[in-house]
Amino acid sequence: MLFVAMARALGVPARPVAGLLYARGRFYYHAWAEVYLGDWVAVDPTFDQLPADAAHVRLAIGALARPLELVRLLGRLTLEVS
Repeated sequence: MLFVAMARALGVPARPVAGLLYARGRFYYHAWAEVYLGDWVAVDPTFDQLPADAAHVRLAIGALARPLELVRLLGRLTLEVS
């Protein structure tokens, strides 16, 4: 992820995050980043959000060595927004 690489190059600890984004009444698979600023803070450069809003549901942290495992999980999830 470009943002993670750029943050790390500037000396800011960063890690990729994968999960779901709730938008327009549905959940979508999405990836964003977290940077360490005394605590891990979600950042979504795709939507220019710092911090990323509560519509982001984190499912995995770090590079996914086996992304198919996450895809299988997504097919079994049931989420309700209230």
